[in-house]
Amino acid sequence: SIFEDRSGNIWIGTYAGGINRIIRDQKRFEVIKNQPGNRNSLSNSTVFSVYEDSNEVLWIGTIGGLNRYDLKTESFSHFVSDPGQPNQLSHNVVRALFEDSRGDFWVGTDRGLNRFDRETGKFILVEGMLDRSESKWGGVIRHICEDNLGQLWIGTQEGACLYNRDSGEFVFYNYQGNRPGTISDDTVRFLYKDSLGLIWVGANSGLNRLDPRTKQFTVFKHDPKNPGSISHASVY
Repeated sequence: SIFEDRSGNIWIGTYAGGINRIIRDQKRFEVIKNQPGNRNSLSNSTVFSVYEDSNEVLWIGTIGGLNRYDLKTESFSHFVSDPGQPNQLSHNVVRALFEDSRGDFWVGTDRGLNRFDRETGKFILVEGMLDRSESKWGGVIRHICEDNLGQLWIGTQEGACLYNRDSGEFVFYNYQGNRPGTISDDTVRFLYKDSLGLIWVGANSGLNRLDPRTKQFTVFKHDPKNPGSISHASVY
């Protein structure tokens, strides 16, 4: 995970190496890791996601829960899964973080999608998506994106999912072989909205360009006979 905050700091999440902040004027990295026995340190050194919300609070998703980082005190607050308690994080592996245009904050985990109330510290698990995804993939959420129509798109291991926040309904867009206009693979790893409002979908087997208005996918795959094609099938 790589993220630039409003102050121009570059944050880089690593596997087991903590989170790194680039100190640009000194051309060096500041490394922040979990410190065993220190409750104010990062909860885990494997970092999957970094996000700054509209209140300029930095949130960090790890395999050991969600972290809120206070830049002034350089200390962390932790939010972890506790199955015995209500309104807790649904799983400690946090892969995706996103604040939508309504100000709602979403947390994607290895067991479903959570809406997080940052004032009360309560998590609300979106049950419908978990029921659908858990049947095959365990409910893994890899990325979250909002299009220019205000629709929320979720990258899962069972396709790209369009979530209607008002009705609570989901529509999954799944792999359908070589059928024109459909997604290239069910395992969606990344979503990115470009300046034209199109959403680029990185999948296990190809790059997809999604038009949110028509819900049609254009697929770009590696072709060894075409030097102008994408260099590899898997897009992260």
